[in-house]
Amino acid sequence: MVRVSDEGVPPEDLWGPDDEEMDAWLEEWAEVDREAAAYLKEHLAGLDLRVPGPDRDRAAARLRRDLESGHPEAAYFRAANGWSEELPGEDAVLWLEAAASTISPDELPDTPDEGLAAVMALQHADWLGLVLGLVRRGVGAELDAETAQRDVERLDDIEGEIEDPDGQLGVLEMAVEVVAPLWTYLGILDDDRRLTALGRWGLPVALAKTWEPAPVGPRTPRLGPEVVGAALDILAEGARPLEELRRALAQRSTIVSLDDLHGDLIAHPDVWHFADEALGHVPTLIQDVVVTHELTSAETGLGMLGIDTDLDLWAMLADEGYPLAGGGTVTVRYRDHGYDVPGDVRWALEGPEGWLDEFAATDLIGLRYVDGSLRVEAADPTQYQDAAYDEEGRALAAIIEEAVAFDEEYGDPTAPGASGAEIVYLMRRTHPDSLRRPLQPLGAIATALGYELHLGYVCRAGATWGEQAPSWFSEGQREVWDRWLTATAQWRRAQEAPPADELEDLARDLDAYELLAFVSPHVIAEPTLDGFLQAMEDAVDGRLLAVPRLLRASAAEARGDMASYRGLLEAALAADPDNSEALVDLADLRAVAGEAREADRLYRLGGLPADSDELKTLQPFLQPPADGPGRNRPCPCGSGKKYKLCHGRTAVHPLEQRASWLWTKLRMFAQRSPQRAELLDWGGVLAGAESDTPEAARQALGNPLVHDFAIADGGLLAKFLTVMGDLLPSDELALAESWVGRPMRLLEVRRVLPMRGIVATDLLTREELEIADRRLSREVEAHDVL
Repeated sequence: MVRVSDEGVPPEDLWGPDDEEMDAWLEEWAEVDREAAAYLKEHLAGLDLRVPGPDRDRAAARLRRDLESGHPEAAYFRAANGWSEELPGEDAVLWLEAAASTISPDELPDTPDEGLAAVMALQHADWLGLVLGLVRRGVGAELDAETAQRDVERLDDIEGEIEDPDGQLGVLEMAVEVVAPLWTYLGILDDDRRLTALGRWGLPVALAKTWEPAPVGPRTPRLGPEVVGAALDILAEGARPLEELRRALAQRSTIVSLDDLHGDLIAHPDVWHFADEALGHVPTLIQDVVVTHELTSAETGLGMLGIDTDLDLWAMLADEGYPLAGGGTVTVRYRDHGYDVPGDVRWALEGPEGWLDEFAATDLIGLRYVDGSLRVEAADPTQYQDAAYDEEGRALAAIIEEAVAFDEEYGDPTAPGASGAEIVYLMRRTHPDSLRRPLQPLGAIATALGYELHLGYVCRAGATWGEQAPSWFSEGQREVWDRWLTATAQWRRAQEAPPADELEDLARDLDAYELLAFVSPHVIAEPTLDGFLQAMEDAVDGRLLAVPRLLRASAAEARGDMASYRGLLEAALAADPDNSEALVDLADLRAVAGEAREADRLYRLGGLPADSDELKTLQPFLQPPADGPGRNRPCPCGSGKKYKLCHGRTAVHPLEQRASWLWTKLRMFAQRSPQRAELLDWGGVLAGAESDTPEAARQALGNPLVHDFAIADGGLLAKFLTVMGDLLPSDELALAESWVGRPMRLLEVRRVLPMRGIVATDLLTREELEIADRRLSREVEAHDVL
């Protein structure tokens, strides 16, 4: 409230709220803030809002430099945030506070009163409509008042309506003229007032910051390193729940909120979250811990340790590399990333060259954690022979029972079991001096106690692994699915397959109910099932032989063994010459190799319709290049044959024409079964959902952008080169290799050049490009974003 003068007015006549009225008003306003923040979070849930770190860092560095030098463009932010001398220490915090001050300044900046009044007059719904509208339209969306007003009107679940649209538009126009230059300076908008990638992340985060402490989207750390360090020091004294940790910090005169404390510790590499929600300090929990492992000949030959229950703890530490005592680094290697890992495991620990040379197969080694590094040492078998019967062994047995029982009650029923890591952490929490001497390998102890091991997890005997049958399965498919899970679980337990007649029935029904694509991920994930499939192959004959051979082919493809993959496909086709899956998979290999005619023949035999993408992609390459002498003219080589029957059969189209075909090959690879998990993950990102939801599946199957992200940013390009690179023509291989590590570009189509390509603008760099792609010219229109 503004008063000209209160001189001479009795105090009782001065209007003003008392403390109780002010508290009530502030609480009411705070509730509106909370509701608006919740609405914002809810309506951003389906969007992928990642922190564009480099862009934010550059913008923050410029802001800090200009603030320190007194540059006039930064004056608003110093005044609006009340930064007199000291600036926020972290660039990310500096930028975010600056962005928030354009929405709700802490202090009055030096801005024309009319413009600032327009910004302050915007209500919660105005900001929601303006920000959500921009973010939903995405990078390149233009900020203007009329569009913002339409976005406000379209908000769902917002009570009321705009009583004076013309007046409201005038307010929005003035507000836009105030914030647009500020947002351009911060990198939220480009010079044409179009939203940038930084703005798409930063605007909703800044808006949420004005309404509640917790930001929306990827989180900027709120606690400084000193506070986090103090929290870790407290946890080093013993694991404790979050609330207890907060109270311990308060006793040290450090007051923090639970949300901030949880947010900064939830993903901290030195923090372990126990099942009862207590937090533990990883370096303290594992200090001087040693776990043992019996070496195999495959491990000594490859210089890798297969990660199983015994080594699960160290695998988590070494996922991004971990120092090895004596020099070098221990790193996790994955089979499905093309590495030749030992035995039947999916991943392994690889150290520097020669790190296992002093050991031999069947030796027992120990991996011990000492002061931030791993140490490999020989373990004396005589030290642990009776460990299962001494006090420490009995305590460990009780911990295994506790962990498995907790998982049975609260864990995922389709993936039962307790991991080796959580067993070790729980043991050290309850018995701090345990596991300092070599015991039996953890997996051997669990097995001796009657438990089963699966993919590094300790399970109750008879536990069934495998995801639930999809909801759209028919009753018959569910019955076959359950029989498959039961039979393979029995194989894992005792390496015992069902009788031959049951295996034959199972093979027939897997084929008849079209379930091979659904069970093949199990085969890929569990190399031990190769023996089960061999038993099935021994039990069947005729066309049913194709079933186990196709499933084994899936496993060979997943591990990158393309020679075995091709051989198994050909063997499946020999058993069932009409098998469409074998025909189409072999056609894919021919297409990758550039053999368009043979790929076309196999695709058609496999039953692909003439308008399928696979066949349409091949059409330009079925005839010799246009620069030849003509298909029916004599071949220039002098053979006397027609060109089409001589050198025309092997003539190669220019690489410029084959580049789009190469990208189609990559998309085909991305859609194959071994890459299903990666594709579903990206489908979930674009759908704003978990990867195992129908929404994620629809995106993964139907949105080409999912394939583009998975290939370029998700590592599938490198995987393709590892698995199928040898099949590519040499010039296509060189081109694909040049794409590795190259960032994708966000383009807006400006013009379509019929049957030639497109002219597009890079929305980030504003560079104009002409792209020669006849197919693209038929599929896009002006203003489409690619």
